[in-house]
Amino acid sequence: MGMDVTKVDSEPLDWKSTLTAMQRLGLGMGVLVLGMVGASTASAQWATAVLEFEGPGGRRARGAVIEVIDEWVDLQDLGRLEAAAAETGADLGTDEGIAQAARAARISMVVGGQVTGRGRRARVQVRFVDATGSELTSAVDASLPRNRRSRQRFNQLLGSAVGEALAALDRNAQAERAAEEEREAAEFDALAEGSEGEEYEPYDGGGGDDSAETKFPMVRALVGLDGRARNMNVNLENGFRRTYEAFFPQFSFAIEARPLAFLGGPYAGIFLSLDGAVDLGLSTEVERVGGSIVPVDTSAFRINILAGYLYSLEFLEVGASVGYAHDSFTLGPNDTIPSATYGSLRLAVLLRVPLMEELLGAFLDFGPRIVLGTGDLAPTYGTSASAFGFDLVVGLMGALDFGLTYAARFGYVGYSLDFDGPGVLPQDTAVDGSDGGVFFGVQIGYQI
Repeated sequence: MGMDVTKVDSEPLDWKSTLTAMQRLGLGMGVLVLGMVGASTASAQWATAVLEFEGPGGRRARGAVIEVIDEWVDLQDLGRLEAAAAETGADLGTDEGIAQAARAARISMVVGGQVTGRGRRARVQVRFVDATGSELTSAVDASLPRNRRSRQRFNQLLGSAVGEALAALDRNAQAERAAEEEREAAEFDALAEGSEGEEYEPYDGGGGDDSAETKFPMVRALVGLDGRARNMNVNLENGFRRTYEAFFPQFSFAIEARPLAFLGGPYAGIFLSLDGAVDLGLSTEVERVGGSIVPVDTSAFRINILAGYLYSLEFLEVGASVGYAHDSFTLGPNDTIPSATYGSLRLAVLLRVPLMEELLGAFLDFGPRIVLGTGDLAPTYGTSASAFGFDLVVGLMGALDFGLTYAARFGYVGYSLDFDGPGVLPQDTAVDGSDGGVFFGVQIGYQI
């Protein structure tokens, strides 16, 4: 079987104008074979490509084949198969190459052949091959159609062969489905036998909802260590600026639950999460009025309580979450930097991309924070204070088969500040400012 045409004949015949009752009888015999296996309604779904025919009269033979089979298959442009062959390096001159290209192009059947001899001795050999490289039916060997009688005979033989080939495709598909159901039943039975104290409904032969299966863990819990930087700047009305910089080692934790994951389907995307971090009790330094540096006791704490939904696409999960975020910095007595507590309504967009199945994946989480309060920033810097926040987290996460899970992340949380009215002290009256910084860390845990 090949692609090259060694000779181009005269103009192809107009096969549609010469379709006779005998030709229709041949096609009907092919369809009857499909009906005998109860699959006639499925045959039109098989994607089929017709190769170039070798030999003198190859173009005419290919046109005759296409004219007969076009009504019974989903005929694909030959260029689709050739493009797949070029991409995979397959040789369309061999059955193995045809199978490789057909699988890549999602083509179920490939028809090809050659013309031997010339003139009245010219004969056409037609073969039908599936995506595994196997012949679906015996090859057709008939005279090259050149007149009414030879066309009738050719179309009759080819119509019968097409019906047999499509019936073979249907039988193979039914066998594959039956084998898959047997495998699923065996897996279910093995699971039921290997579990103690649990009851399972009898296997229903595959008639249940496949969406009940889920790849998501129901609960994932992690703990770890973070490092968090804070950089605060407050612009005073008198032109001066209050600044504070610190770095906090923190103990972090995260819990994510998918309470309806066992139901599968769209319910598996519903999740609840709790994550936060608390500092390890270190002190930081504050610049006093006049320029001297003094140490002060410091504590930092943050927690996010969220609910959301992740929609699973073929190669990623995308979703959103909403909840409450609490971010506080408590400083000991000093005359320049007050404690700050940011309680926020947090909205976020979520993106998760598997890189190595369950072993490793990337995630992105970002969104605004609608700040509800700012702690002691007012009245220190003004009669009232308002803020707007934003955060972003990017990282890697994964899990091993026995449940060990791990994550590494890098993020930023920041707030823009605005003040109205005078501060407690006139020299501390502020206009605006910013408060925020990056954090990073690693975590390890377990999932079920």
